[in-house]
Amino acid sequence: MICLKTYDEIKKIKIACNYVEKILRELRTIIRPGISTGEIIETVNYILNKTKLSSSLVIEKMFPLPLSISVNEIAVHGGIVSQVLKAEDILTVDIAICYKGWHGDGSWTYSVDETHEDNINLIRAAWRCTMAGVSAAIPGGYIRDIGAAIEDEARQCGCKVIPDFAGHGIGKNMHESPTVFHYGIKRTGERIVPGMVFTIEPVVTFGDIAVERHDDGFAYIMKDRNKTAQFEHTIAIFEDRAEILTLGNRIFDKKLIGLFD
Repeated sequence: MICLKTYDEIKKIKIACNYVEKILRELRTIIRPGISTGEIIETVNYILNKTKLSSSLVIEKMFPLPLSISVNEIAVHGGIVSQVLKAEDILTVDIAICYKGWHGDGSWTYSVDETHEDNINLIRAAWRCTMAGVSAAIPGGYIRDIGAAIEDEARQCGCKVIPDFAGHGIGKNMHESPTVFHYGIKRTGERIVPGMVFTIEPVVTFGDIAVERHDDGFAYIMKDRNKTAQFEHTIAIFEDRAEILTLGNRIFDKKLIGLFD
């Protein structure tokens, strides 16, 4: 059952999402060659303590850390706490925040060296795929329109969407209905109606899509060890529009690279 949210409830989710965005923006200022994943985790813990906020991952006992850090070939749920980052590395930080019982969720992919051409090309493809999905999330449409749009954009970008991972409804619980697949056939699945709040979060790669479970029991890693990139946004559906809650009031453009400019 899909739990539709009121306008006031969406406002609370948006506050949680604003904190998610602020943390992801802050991390961009510290990610550089030589920093460790442990330092990134410490930074997030400091911000959470300072703002008296809680990580949804900790609250719902889903993960041993307040965020996941997926480096290079780790597709999702990375949790290595002592890796020192190099210029050629790419990493995705995924964090969810709980504000007064309401959850907001987002992720961002960073190139440790922002001039690294291969990383930037992959990041650009991931951004375009996510924004294609956002563009298809319109009131009156269908949930699988989102996945169809993402797949179409991926083909144009020359990348592949990893089908093992999906977006999800979000609200009082971090994971709710509907499931938002990042592939599919147009005009299938649930109708998109006002009051829905869900995430769109495709993981893409220029390599093969096969994944395997990491030895830590949490992470998923690419079998061919190719790099991945991902952006995740929390979306709210209104009568006349969809709003990206994790981008504040910023105008988005699916052709732009996903950098905080």
